[in-house]
Amino acid sequence: MNFRRTFFCAGITLLCWSAPNWGYTAPLALTLPESIHLALTRSHAVKIAELDAAKASLEIKKNKSTYWPTVSMTHEQTQIEKSPKPEYGNYLTAKLPLSDGGRTKSLVMQSQEFYEGVTDNLEHTKQQVTANTMLAYYNALQAKSREDLASLAVENLTQHLAQVKLQDATKNDFKRNVQRTEAKLAQAQQNYIRIHNERQLVTSQLTSLLQLQPDQELTLSEIPGQSAPETLDFAIQTALHQRNDLKQARKEQTVAQWGIKVAASNKRPNVYLLFVASDLWLPEQYWYTTVSVSTNLFDAGRANIQVRQASLEEAKSQEYLEQKIEKITQETREAFYYFQQADTVMQETAQFLGKATEDYETAIAEFKSVKTNNEDLLNSYSTLAEAKANNVNALYDYHKCRVNLLRATGMLPVSW
Repeated sequence: MNFRRTFFCAGITLLCWSAPNWGYTAPLALTLPESIHLALTRSHAVKIAELDAAKASLEIKKNKSTYWPTVSMTHEQTQIEKSPKPEYGNYLTAKLPLSDGGRTKSLVMQSQEFYEGVTDNLEHTKQQVTANTMLAYYNALQAKSREDLASLAVENLTQHLAQVKLQDATKNDFKRNVQRTEAKLAQAQQNYIRIHNERQLVTSQLTSLLQLQPDQELTLSEIPGQSAPETLDFAIQTALHQRNDLKQARKEQTVAQWGIKVAASNKRPNVYLLFVASDLWLPEQYWYTTVSVSTNLFDAGRANIQVRQASLEEAKSQEYLEQKIEKITQETREAFYYFQQADTVMQETAQFLGKATEDYETAIAEFKSVKTNNEDLLNSYSTLAEAKANNVNALYDYHKCRVNLLRATGMLPVSW
């Protein structure tokens, strides 16, 4: 019995060791175009905008259907008191509108303008999702670069500590050099842990945007930048011409103008042709046609109020359009200035990195030739590490500012 139990436990242990790690998720390699395509495919905002566009398209068909005649069939069965059999009646009615004061035409034109505005909103939504994806992608790349720098700092300080410990222990500054280097290493390790956690948070934001598993590891790749406007005037003109949300605002104003015509049509007479066939399939069946003209003689000012309301709606859309133009102009101006500032900072940090690299190489040579002490070398390395971190931050800030500028001007492509 003990032998069987031992053999069974050994078998279970061997099975557990040899079983694959079912909780492990292989890293997913994603380029920026693939990320954008994935975000656009899974975005709820894009799906909602697409449904709005489909609904607006059906509204056009619904309004155009008013031009066509309507045909209805009615069956009646009546039981009269003291009558042995019920009486039956079948009626076929066809109604053809001849004139409705331009209401149908105005509704069709209004729905077409509204559909074009909703389509512009769909494109604007796609651009917003694209921009958010690019920014999240750049944030993830930036976090990965900062983590690599922090890991390299720990590695370099670990090697330097080993070299310091190999020096002559009888020197007066040996203990102080070891303690100082160990302190620097501990600080670098803490910095790496903090940056590693920040990278996990930033990566989770990208996976959430792409609707991937929260623990999904990503392998990202560097991408070439897109061209941006070179002058502020060109950027503003481009924004006022290409921004899809501004196009939608212009369409909304046109929709409001057609709304005035729709309201005014209520004052005009309606004319339609009516054909009725009664008592079908009975000996006494008959039919007749009627041309009907109806107009509103008194409605307590209801039609005039509707026209006034439509006019106020048109004035409101005009104010909204002007507000939109001012807002887009300001957004573009700010995005352009931030982009120029990021470009300047990136060039300055690159120059400072070159100078810090030269100083550190000099400090290493002097340290090996005992012309400088360990403290100066550590300070030089700290300056170099800070320069590298600033250069990475400036580089990706430049890329993100360019994305914001392209979004502000409406130049951001949604397909790559």
